[in-house]
Amino acid sequence: MENYSKAVIFALAALAVIVSGCAQAQIYTVTVKDGGLIGSDYFSPDTVTIRQGDSVKWINGDNQPHTVTSDSGSELSSDSLGEGGSYSHTFLKSGTYTYHCAIHPEMKGTVIVQ
Repeated sequence: MENYSKAVIFALAALAVIVSGCAQAQIYTVTVKDGGLIGSDYFSPDTVTIRQGDSVKWINGDNQPHTVTSDSGSELSSDSLGEGGSYSHTFLKSGTYTYHCAIHPEMKGTVIVQ
């Protein structure tokens, strides 16, 4: 009986370690900022590093419309976001994802998924 009790305690301890190691997915926020000059809008931060399964939410904090558009492929493809509009994407694969605003192509950003 004593060995059985030790086995149960060991199994519960192992389960606790496994569960504590499972981190919840995070949501990171990128905001579109107005630099005060024509053509000076930007993503802030322009680079975010996240874990696989995390999400990024872009919020348009400017009074001009903006998009979140992949530089290659179609991973990121928002509609035009008006002031206060938002777009979210969950990244399921590791890699580096570069993007831009299709309306203002000088606006660029990067998501690094580890």
